[in-house]
Amino acid sequence: MKLFVAVACAIAAAGLHLATSAAAVRTSDAEETGVIRSAGSVGEDADPTSPTPLCGLDGFDLITLALSPHWKVDINTEAWNICKDEGDVKACRVYFSICKAVNKQEKCGDDAAVCLEIEFQNSSTQYTNIGDYHTETFHVDLDTGSGFYSEWQTTATSTTCPNSTRTSIAFECSDSSKWNPEQADVTDHLQYAAFFNVSGCHYTLHFYYSGACYITPTIAPNLCILEGYDISQLARPEYWHTNPSTHVCVGAVPSSGTTPITKSCAFHLSFCHAVPWTNTDKNCYDSSACQQVEYANGNKTSYSMGAFSYNTQFVPNDEKDGFHLELKNGTSTYQCISGLKTLIKFECNSKAEWATGSIDSKWVEVVYNSDDHCQYIIKLEWKGACKESTSGRGASIVGWILIGIILGVIAIYLVVGMAIQYFVNKKRGVEVVPNYTFWKAFLLYAYGGCKWTFNIVTCYSLSDKKGKTATGLTGMKSAHKNYDAL
Repeated sequence: MKLFVAVACAIAAAGLHLATSAAAVRTSDAEETGVIRSAGSVGEDADPTSPTPLCGLDGFDLITLALSPHWKVDINTEAWNICKDEGDVKACRVYFSICKAVNKQEKCGDDAAVCLEIEFQNSSTQYTNIGDYHTETFHVDLDTGSGFYSEWQTTATSTTCPNSTRTSIAFECSDSSKWNPEQADVTDHLQYAAFFNVSGCHYTLHFYYSGACYITPTIAPNLCILEGYDISQLARPEYWHTNPSTHVCVGAVPSSGTTPITKSCAFHLSFCHAVPWTNTDKNCYDSSACQQVEYANGNKTSYSMGAFSYNTQFVPNDEKDGFHLELKNGTSTYQCISGLKTLIKFECNSKAEWATGSIDSKWVEVVYNSDDHCQYIIKLEWKGACKESTSGRGASIVGWILIGIILGVIAIYLVVGMAIQYFVNKKRGVEVVPNYTFWKAFLLYAYGGCKWTFNIVTCYSLSDKKGKTATGLTGMKSAHKNYDAL
């Protein structure tokens, strides 16, 4: 019995240690990466007054704009010509919603995202749909690098606009222009408004808005997770910078000669969100790879080497450690009308450690794809491209299995034993516990079992209560290694 207790204690302790230690490692890893998987779905028959699932523009705040049921702006008819052609106008207002229909459907129609309200001197009111919500598109102001604009179109006609109508609302960066969804009036943030009727009606409004100031896009959770690899480091900096040799720059060597026309070039890479963008890198907006080039004549420019996409995934190699990432739809050039492309290969090298935000050029090799002159191949040596050991996870599973078996045996023992004691042996009270006298003296048995095990393993001799010597397996005497004395 003592041997059974000792072995059971050892197995239980080992199983618990394996399970909890591996679980702790996984918890620590999750906290380190800060990445949590998430999923969601949107029904096809979406409510037009609710934001559309694709309401977003990397680097800008559209969430605040989408929170309000609608935004309202009063138009100064003396300063702006939006309503001047409508006759004897008393008041002119524009209601608009971002990513959904404006809540004036009964006035402007169910599809309206931009609604023009004109109040006349005779107290009558006219509502006109000047933009359907399902035609909304977002555009970044690449020329100024300071904001974005949204456009809508509608086939709805009016007396002033018998043909198609287009509406543009621009949002310019201003840190002081905070919009409050609970206060829908944004007249104070209006910079100007205008109406053009040349080859079709075009309404335009220009606002100041703090959310139009560019910020680094958030991490896409599904992009920085790859089974078998710890790639959490890729998400930590805003981007990775590396400086390869100049012969891999876009336009490094003219087609008519061999003299390089570039002075230097650098790559900015971002794998879990788009590369941070400024107006000096307007060609690299919403890109995962950007090449900045300085030419011999001092001119500078940038090229997108591959657009960022939430659908882009790391693909593990089949035969060896490592993985790769394929980027497409970069800057369109004279030779690559469909856009530049980049294949990024992560190759295992346990000694290749990257400093945060910087990749030493000794770990980088950039070449052209000989089969596709529009594609660059960037080879990156990195210790993160080496597969993680799975021994800890295996130990975790074994540990929990052992614990489950032991707890199951104990549960069966107690249930069956108590039933026999109660119904067969007619025991009551604490005596219904099977082997009650044994468990009552359990601590004594456990102590004896551990003491016996210790003596067997260490070959120490035991002494009886009368002081006589009992020898162990080796026949050693207890004069100099008496357990009780120890």
